[in-house]
Amino acid sequence: NPATATSSTTNMTVKVGDTALVVTISLGLTAGTIASTGISVTALTWNSVAMTQLGTATASDGTCLVSLYGLASPATGNHTISATIAGTLTNCSGYIDGASFTGTDTATSTCFPSGNVIDDVSAASAGGLYPSSPFSVTTVSGDMALCTMNDVVTGFGAMTSGDGTIIHADSNLQGNCSWGYKAAVAASTALQFASSANGDACCGVAIRIAQAASAAILMAQIW
Repeated sequence: NPATATSSTTNMTVKVGDTALVVTISLGLTAGTIASTGISVTALTWNSVAMTQLGTATASDGTCLVSLYGLASPATGNHTISATIAGTLTNCSGYIDGASFTGTDTATSTCFPSGNVIDDVSAASAGGLYPSSPFSVTTVSGDMALCTMNDVVTGFGAMTSGDGTIIHADSNLQGNCSWGYKAAVAASTALQFASSANGDACCGVAIRIAQAASAAILMAQIW
């Protein structure tokens, strides 16, 4: 673990024809809080091009945060994701995950039309759903709804009106990371994980899709 502010990098490949890149950063603490340590993600770039922050959330107990970033029309090929993380990081660990998609709108402002951030809205229900009441991302039919949280989850099957697809779930570090996506068929899309989480941070966004989408996925342990 680095002791203070750092720039963490990892590489992934965006295929020729991919039209959108989404990156999630998940950070967790074994001691202290996000506020007391001053931890924040201050910048994220792909191939030295700044990505747009789509949403960020910190759990109410202050022990973890997640952030989502997006970029339409990313440079293709093998390039570097670089995240600048501020604060005291002695007790912090985390992940950078990236996924690129085909068939999206090619302007960032229209490709990522809306967002929702959820911050420790409720504990998991007895059925193991988190949050216990789904939250919704504003969408139109044909969009894709994407959600990330700082916890390892058992699946997106608990999402209302249909299953979703898990991109990645890992719990090797305090900065756990789980995220996934599902097709949107209405004006709003409810998001809910099948999870034992209790009070972890969640973040969800919509991606505007022009045609059927596929994904190329990277998972990288930061430290």
